[in-house]
Amino acid sequence: LAVGNPFGLGGTVTAGIVSARGRDDVGGTTYTDYLQIDAAINRGNSGGPTFDMSGRVIGMNTAIYSPSGTSAGIGFAIPSGTVQRVVEELKKSGSVTRGWLGVQIQSLSEDAAQALGLPNANGAIVAEVIDGSPAKKAGFKQGDVVLKMNGTQVKDNRDLTRRVGALRAGETASFIVWRDSKEMTITVTIAKRPDEQKLSKLDPRTSGGTDGKPGQASVSALGLGLTAITPIVRQEFGLDGGEKGVLITEVNPDSDAAERGLRPGDRIVAIGGNEVRAVTDVSSAVSQAKSQKRPSVLLFVERGGSQQVQRVYVPVKIK
Repeated sequence: LAVGNPFGLGGTVTAGIVSARGRDDVGGTTYTDYLQIDAAINRGNSGGPTFDMSGRVIGMNTAIYSPSGTSAGIGFAIPSGTVQRVVEELKKSGSVTRGWLGVQIQSLSEDAAQALGLPNANGAIVAEVIDGSPAKKAGFKQGDVVLKMNGTQVKDNRDLTRRVGALRAGETASFIVWRDSKEMTITVTIAKRPDEQKLSKLDPRTSGGTDGKPGQASVSALGLGLTAITPIVRQEFGLDGGEKGVLITEVNPDSDAAERGLRPGDRIVAIGGNEVRAVTDVSSAVSQAKSQKRPSVLLFVERGGSQQVQRVYVPVKIK
């Protein structure tokens, strides 16, 4: 039952069912998993209570999905437990604080999971570890895959972000991560999440160029031509001097790498959890994957300059 004031009609009650629970992909939100209901919600319903048949408040009407702006039978309510926690925190301190681990994470694809030797795509892979963060102090590394938090399986990056955010500063959390083809446990003391202005100033990259060996090579198993990042290469590709890894100079148009969107100018900075400093690091990683009978390798790729850089994991099949 959804109660509200749609179109100025106070005390309106609409009825429906709970269509789904744990909707975490609504409106780009990060920290809330919504109840999905089909009780009609229209403008003026937001903030009203969602009741069950016993009269218990189970949520707060919040949003709808609709091409017209009126109810189409797909509505969302914030669970009452979440509302209660937020209200208590606001009454106590006047603001809402969230736990902070200090990593940038991505979800795993099936191909990425295979490349890392995992049986399924459950978990979240660490793309960056922020210097000075709780994660950095505890020993997290780029390429770690978080499988469990406090004994409970991690579904994906949104699930992990939400669960970390629900922790209080000073709490201890235990994470099971996948690194170098085996599980390990990392214990972290969670910190208070900085405000967005402070977060925007935190640059997870370290400075300095590559110290890899100069030279070029073709890694035909991936359909890529690679080169070390030398001063001449920096000038040719307009790099600013702080980039790491090896540079992609050619992409075979018939390769899986091309299909995945890799292009000349992209930089491979890691494979799985191992940093790439030279072209030979890529060849060695491919050889190791072949020996372990893995169908692909997981490349951590950077694109763009220091002012606007994109970072993404790309699983590439081995020929």
